[in-house]
This record gives sequence, C-alpha cells and structure tokens, in this order.
Amino acid sequence: LRAFASGSIPDLASALSSPYADIERAEGKLARKQISSCVRAQGDPWTHLGYLARDPDSVVPTWLDFCVSWRDEALSGARTLADWIRRFNLLMAGTPWLAACSGSGLVAKRDSAAQDAMVRSLLVSQLLGDSTRKLTLGEFVAHCEGRWQNDPYTIRSQTGVRVSTTPAGIGDASIVIALGMLEGRFPSRRAEDPILLDRDRDWLRQARTDWRLPSSYDRAAEDRREFYRVACAAPKIVFSYPLNFGETPEIRTSYLDELEADGITPSYTVKRYEDRFPKPHPSLSMSDLLGAQAWHDDETFDPGELVAHKQGQLRQAAGSASDALIANPEIKREMSALPLPLRLAHLRSLRQCPFQYFARAKLDLRSARPRWAWDCVANAVRKADVSADSADALRSNLMAALEGELSGWRGKAPQHELELVRVAAPKALSAFAEREISMRQKWGLRIKGQNVTLGEANLRSSVPLGGYSLNFSERIDVLYEREGTSDVAQLRLGRTRQSGPAGDPEFDLETSIITFLSKGQAERLSIVDSLESGQRLISPRSVSGGVSKLKNSASEGLFVDPSSDPLATLKSDFVEQLNGLLAIASRGDLTATPGVYCQTCEYPALCRQAQSSEVGSAQWGFDEE
Repeated sequence: LRAFASGSIPDLASALSSPYADIERAEGKLARKQISSCVRAQGDPWTHLGYLARDPDSVVPTWLDFCVSWRDEALSGARTLADWIRRFNLLMAGTPWLAACSGSGLVAKRDSAAQDAMVRSLLVSQLLGDSTRKLTLGEFVAHCEGRWQNDPYTIRSQTGVRVSTTPAGIGDASIVIALGMLEGRFPSRRAEDPILLDRDRDWLRQARTDWRLPSSYDRAAEDRREFYRVACAAPKIVFSYPLNFGETPEIRTSYLDELEADGITPSYTVKRYEDRFPKPHPSLSMSDLLGAQAWHDDETFDPGELVAHKQGQLRQAAGSASDALIANPEIKREMSALPLPLRLAHLRSLRQCPFQYFARAKLDLRSARPRWAWDCVANAVRKADVSADSADALRSNLMAALEGELSGWRGKAPQHELELVRVAAPKALSAFAEREISMRQKWGLRIKGQNVTLGEANLRSSVPLGGYSLNFSERIDVLYEREGTSDVAQLRLGRTRQSGPAGDPEFDLETSIITFLSKGQAERLSIVDSLESGQRLISPRSVSGGVSKLKNSASEGLFVDPSSDPLATLKSDFVEQLNGLLAIASRGDLTATPGVYCQTCEYPALCRQAQSSEVGSAQWGFDEE
C-alpha cells in the first residue's frame, strides 16, 4: 500500500522478497531486477510493470498486473472508507496472501488472525468515524498505518488464555474465571426504559404479536440465564469480585447466594491487595523475584548472586549502548585514517556531525534518493547548459534539465515530493538565471567550462598541512575567466540553512580550500551560489591583500566578501580550522551531535541520537506553501 501511494517501484520490488509473494528465491531475485528496471523505461514505469507482468517470458508474477490495475483505479479519485475497505478486500484476494494464510500450521494461524484483525480494525474505524468523508489513496494508507501500528490480534487455539465478554465465546475450556461479580453490575439493576415503560411494552406486544419488546423483567431473566451459562461452561469455575472499592464496601452478586441456597457450597479465598505479588522466594523466576522484592519493599531479603550478577550485566549493557567510542585499537586506527582522496563533503559532514562523517567517508553510504529538494534543483543546474547569453534562454535550459532530473527520480522518490519540487523549483531556477546573467555583466566574467575537475580548472589537487599533503577530489560546477586578465573564477553550488552564504563557517572553509587550490594567479576568485537563499558570494583574494573593486548588487542577490585579508592571514585561519576538524576525525569518536543539520541528514535511520532527539529529519527543504 505504501508503494502504491508513493509511486515507488523499488519499494514494490522489495516486497517480492517476502514469503507471501509466492515466488521462488532465485526467480524472486531476477524478478526484482526486472521490476527495478521499469524506473529507466520510457513513459510511466507502472505501465511498463503491467507489460512485464503480462509477458509470458518474464519472471515477474502475473498478480502484479492486477496490483497495477488496482493502483490506477485507486488513484482515480477520493472514496469513502467503506469503499476503500471493499477495495482492500479485493486487493487481498488478488494477491497470494490469502493462500499463504490457508494452512494449518502456527504461522498460518498467526497470519490469518492478523489479517482478520486488520480488516476488523478498519471496520471499527468506519463505524466510529464520519461515513461520508472521502479519502485519497495516500490518506487511506496513512489511516491504515495509524490503525495497524499497534493493533493487537489474538490467535485462537486450544491452549492458552482466551478473553471473552459473553458465555458464547468461551468455547471448550478447562477453567473459567469470571470477574466483577458484583450486585448492580452482574446482574445489573433492574430499571425500566424511561422512553418506553414496561406497561407500554406489554400493550404494544398485545397489539402486535410480531413485535419483540422485552421488559425490564425479561432482561433480568436473561441476565440470570447468562450467569448459569457461565456456571456450566467448564468443570471448574472461579467467580471473582472486589471486597472494597477504595473505602466503600462492595456487595457480591445475589446469584452466588442462589447457588448456596441450591446446596452448592463454594470454597472462598480472600486475596489481599498487598498479596498481588507473592513474597520474595528463591523459587520464583528472576522477573517475579525482582517484582516481588520491589512490591513488598523487603530489604531483609537478599535476591542472591544470580540477580545481582544480572543487574550488573544490564547496567554494563546500558552503559555500552550509550558509548560511541571505539575500544578496538585496530578499528579505531582505521576510523581515524583520513579518506583518500579527501572531499569537501567529508569536511562539511565532519563539521556538522562526526556520525555523518563516519557514514559518508568511512562506510561510503549514500541515499538512494535526493536528500532534500535543493539537491534535486542543484543537480538540474549542474546538468543544464548555463552558457546561454540571456536570462530567458538560460531559464529554458534549466527547466528542461529539471524535468530530466525529475524523470530520473520517478519511481524512486514519492510522487507527491516530486510534484512539490516541480511546483517550487521554477522560482529558484528563474532567480538563478537572473543572478548568473547579472554577475557576468557586472563582474566581467565569461564561462570557460562547466562541471570540470580540479586539473581541468588548473587547480592544485592537494594542500600541504603539517608535513603531509591533503589530496582533494572535487569538481567545479562552473569555471569563469575574467575579461582582460588571465585570472579564473570557480563557482560551486552551496547549501545553507542560514540567511545566506555570508558569515556561514561552512562556506568560509570551502571557499578557503578552493582559494588555496588556485595557482599562478595574482588574484584568486571563489564564488559560492546558494539556491536556497538566492544569494551569490564572490571572495576575491590576493597575495598582497589588494583586490579588484567589485560592487554588491543586493537587489540581484550578488554580494562581495567584504574581507580583504591577504592570503597569509587567510591561510592561518584556514589551517586552524582544518587542524581542528582533522583532530576530531583522528579521535575515532563517532558520537552524533544533533542539531539543525539533522533536518537534511541522510542517515536518521542509522543514528540513535537522531531517533531520540526532538530535531526532525525532514527530507525536503521547501515549505508546504
């Protein structure tokens, strides 16, 4: 259901690894590959999946064709919950799930009970909710998840304890324990219906013999029959009732007095409140022993070495679970070694959170989808031809690249998130086109290359630091040359959650690194463009400290770094920052540091700190509006 709502083909493919898919393991692996290939097909990937399911030469199960048709019809409009329940039953009937639950083993009984509970919970929510409210497919899936998340289910078997509210549900039992046998509760106090009194009911029954209108006496007689049905339901019956409710004494049901009047003498046992737990005794299980000791607060009883040892183990395990430091010296040495080559993304993640650095640089983990909307927009800029001479032509190139980027993510990212990008991105791309054309005109720059390596941009690939070299592997998004000079300028697309690039230490560090990678220039220019804030910052630096006079244009989002410090001063700050980051990496401490960067982190599912932190893990950066 979640794959149907999000439009994620990979999520549907992963469902074939389930034993309920009714497909052999080898065929399932090949079928998952074929299904995943639908993402790269021309047109709608779901339509292509239907073709594969109908193809006799394909190993894709035929029942997936029914699923595709079911999804197409489900997306056609909103429906009431009753309609969705009916369609959900049809979906279950069209998949191998029902057949998998038709066996006689314990697993089949569990699955059948879970299936029954799922449908019943939806029916209950239908009765309790607004029957006229219409839900889209996504809303129905969210409703199902909310209902099924912690919904209990009961496996009916010949053993164990069954809970029943009526004698008819007891079935074959060896012992029955009836609770709450109090006067006024069972039997309930006889009371006439104030809307239709007993005498009126008698008159109506005489006038219409086909009407069944039980009086208060009839209901009392039915209560008595219910009691005797319970009394005859098993060889051994235990009737239970509280002696007191708070400080108020309770009265047991009069039916028990009738049993004694009939010559049946029950045995009575009084359980006091403080006797809910037995007294601590070595014969109890460990959990009961600890519970009994805590309940009775018996300081004289020694729980024994076994319990004390278990308590120590639990404390040690709890302490180890919260300790992210690596104890193994070989692993710590491996974790403290810098990745080769080093990337600015590694330093950025190290500045934000050591755990991000560990996942990205050491485990080489990447998200299978864009982390947030701005990554999708930035990729479109990188793939577009930005050498157009006018803002309109550049805007057209950017929009075409955006559509290509969204097509590539179709079937991988949820459809509603892609639609959100499609609606919100044009404004950001249009502003980028205006900034790009204005910058070339105002600052005298001309495009020399796009998406180039450090070597192609005539930049160094290493920085000397402390007796050894840091090797970098980066790409320059756009490379410019200044008119009338031999100087070049490098532009990189940045990302910030602050007001803009200026004053952001993350941008300062990256700009410094790119500046020091420049060589053979009297003046070095580094440009960072923030798609999110709509600002572009150019940082001119020279050996002497004197730089060209470039002017801000706040209305067009163009800003010049006001700092004119020479490279020597910049180098000392840069080296200090870099040494601090490398010191963190060399410690091998992977403790996560939750903060604002958690909102765009790729690894919330792997991070314990993020799961327990109040900081959200929003995947997309655009506001809903």
